[in-house]
Amino acid sequence: MRGHDPGGEGPDDEGIEKDGQMRLMPDSRSFTIWDTIQNTIDDPALTLYLVLDEAHRGMRAASGAGEKTTIVKRLINGSGPVPGIPVAWGISATVERFNAAVSDMQGRATLPNVVVDSAKVQASGLLKDTIILDVPTDAGAFDTVLVRRGTDKLKEISAAWEAYGQQQDDAGTVLPLMVLQVPNAPDHNDIGAALDTIYAQWPDLPEDAVAHVFGEHTAQTFGAHAVPYISPERVQESNWIRVLIAKDAISTGWDCPRAEVMVSFRPARDRTHITQLLGRMVRTPLARRIPGNDRLNSVDCLLPFFDEASVTDIAKALMSGGDGGEDLPGRRVLINPVELKPNPAIPEDVWEKLLSLPSQTLPKRHARPVKRLTSLAHELAMDGLLADAGKGFGPGPRAACGTCASG
Repeated sequence: MRGHDPGGEGPDDEGIEKDGQMRLMPDSRSFTIWDTIQNTIDDPALTLYLVLDEAHRGMRAASGAGEKTTIVKRLINGSGPVPGIPVAWGISATVERFNAAVSDMQGRATLPNVVVDSAKVQASGLLKDTIILDVPTDAGAFDTVLVRRGTDKLKEISAAWEAYGQQQDDAGTVLPLMVLQVPNAPDHNDIGAALDTIYAQWPDLPEDAVAHVFGEHTAQTFGAHAVPYISPERVQESNWIRVLIAKDAISTGWDCPRAEVMVSFRPARDRTHITQLLGRMVRTPLARRIPGNDRLNSVDCLLPFFDEASVTDIAKALMSGGDGGEDLPGRRVLINPVELKPNPAIPEDVWEKLLSLPSQTLPKRHARPVKRLTSLAHELAMDGLLADAGKGFGPGPRAACGTCASG
């Protein structure tokens, strides 16, 4: 962003009077960020753009008449004499809040959303193929059964990654971690009891394998455990962390693909919050799919206090990429699954014979041939490869485009 100092070097006092109000100045300067924004907008040779990553943040509707508007909304709408930034781009996997906020803003023209093809993202291997959701209805606060179950899953996935790392010379061993998400005002003794359960279930876990990302930014004592603070952005690279205690710092903008297990004791009903939280957990540690290993292509989330109906709806959206279309190939969301293992009483010869039987996969339903053909004609015409590609469907490529758009 380029800006202009409107008045050169000012006095050394902490603030100056501007527009009838006393404004505090950073570093004893005589201009603020709002002055910089206004002067950049006023410059006829410049166009100022605002790009919002995680654009749903700061877009929640005000809960009361006297609630102060967020900085993000002030940047878009303007603040006092400072006009709003002319062009704002929002990037988010959950755009509902952003869309609703922008639609209520005056003097703003909106363009249609640009939707990323979910199938291409899934095909890239950047996202896990299987999301395993445990949503029990009878869990108590810091239920030791759930903590024990989460620890078992962490041990299992750790052993699986270790075995994979030994098989592959070109891949370092992934050291997965478990997120223990707690309420905003947790009882430290309850967290200590949960840590006692984790260490009892996994005695080989190092004593210094636990960290927290609480807002206090200082070491915390949970029962008999002294746990250091670490900033969220450093968790991924800090392989010594195997258990991370968090409140809400991991729900938005947090990137830690080696987070393979989550046990959450926070209640959640908001769809955007749940979607963002699950989105933190579905990224693949090596940024690629592991062929032939379903376990390494899955993530486990134990959510005893999440709203089951919302989780189910979001799970269905994740299966289809959130666009309401057909389920993405290979994507599974399992809610309260039951693991079925082979019956040990059945002889091994039976299983070998079963595997040797011929099988055939039912063909997947494709789009109608006419629609596929008109779509191809449209693309050929738009890219200039065959200007008359749509001639057989009407008066020209425009007719092909219209047919394609109408479906």
